[in-house]
Amino acid sequence: MQKLNFRFLFAAALAAALLSGCAAMSPPEPDKAETFSLSALKEETALMERLGKALSDGGAAVIEIRQGETIPIYVFVDLPFAQIKETRLDLTCPKTAYIYISSEKALVSPDKQSWTPIEDLAGVKAAFGMGPGRMSFGFSATRERGAFMQFSLSSESR
Repeated sequence: MQKLNFRFLFAAALAAALLSGCAAMSPPEPDKAETFSLSALKEETALMERLGKALSDGGAAVIEIRQGETIPIYVFVDLPFAQIKETRLDLTCPKTAYIYISSEKALVSPDKQSWTPIEDLAGVKAAFGMGPGRMSFGFSATRERGAFMQFSLSSESR
């Protein structure tokens, strides 16, 4: 069997979890959902297929991203005034984190005990001990880089 693309399978599993709203039963809560490590999902196609099937069948799963592991993020912009070709960025987790995904919700946790909705910025900041943050977007020019735009996002730890 041809090895399936990790990016495709992960995206399909996440999309199935977040977009399928017609499951016969409610998915299990985070403490009852099967946990998959990100590294195992990257290495074992069968695990990724099992995750995708569980999510498409209305189930749920917890993805463990261990300290130091990276997960690719694909960024693209397609606007009338600006475009960025799809670009891969590797997000490194400085601390172990958990993501719960189901057809009903997506939650994050620093300890697999306390969970907060991924879209609740204040809850995520509190759960992960993030202090005041800073976001900047600007235009610069240097001799080394020439003219460029820069986006920066950071926070202080509590």
